[in-house]
Amino acid sequence: MMKLIPTILFILISLYSYSTSAEVKLGTQVWPPYQVVNGSEVSGIAVDSIDCIFKKMGMKYSITPLPWVRAQNRTREGHLDGFFSASKSAVRDNFAVLSKTFISQQWRIYFLKTSLKANKFQDIKDFYRIGVRINSNVAYWAKQEKFKVHESTSDPQKLISLLRRDRIDGYMENSNIFEYNIKQMKLKSFQFYSIPFMDNPLGVYFGITFLAKNPTFMDKFNRAVDKCHMKNSK
Repeated sequence: MMKLIPTILFILISLYSYSTSAEVKLGTQVWPPYQVVNGSEVSGIAVDSIDCIFKKMGMKYSITPLPWVRAQNRTREGHLDGFFSASKSAVRDNFAVLSKTFISQQWRIYFLKTSLKANKFQDIKDFYRIGVRINSNVAYWAKQEKFKVHESTSDPQKLISLLRRDRIDGYMENSNIFEYNIKQMKLKSFQFYSIPFMDNPLGVYFGITFLAKNPTFMDKFNRAVDKCHMKNSK
């Protein structure tokens, strides 16, 4: 039995060393203002939060910009440890676990202020031509709820242009994304009218494979999220 003790201690030390010094590999999509890519540099409000969290944990991390579906698939396959910024999804829950909220998010339906015909939610659902970002959680929700999705594209500014040209009646979007893109297009908020319909906060999804190898990681990550929230609220 005494001969086994050094071996057990070596294994425990090795596991601890991996959990505190190994680089956590994250994937993300280009999604201003959350994730912005300039050359080899990834920045944005979500990246700032990620940096704060991992500094609180004392852990290394890397971020690889990828198409959104690929970032999720590579996490499912175990090539990445996680992906962000993501809202809760039953599909994603099959292969990953969502962290605590690290960024708030509100979904709204946007209309041109001059052409709004109705503000009853049921009328919008039944009769309005809706635009959504392809492969977004908003798009999946709109399809599930049987909205009349008339246009889908990965480009928010294209959807805003379609709205302005009366090619769609409404654009379902995250409020931060919409506000960022109208500023980029030099448009003003008062030109639009919106109806909020869901709060859908964002977190980081970590792969089940990664968490099985690092069973204490998620608790540590979530505690660091709380500390960064306290810092940002001061």
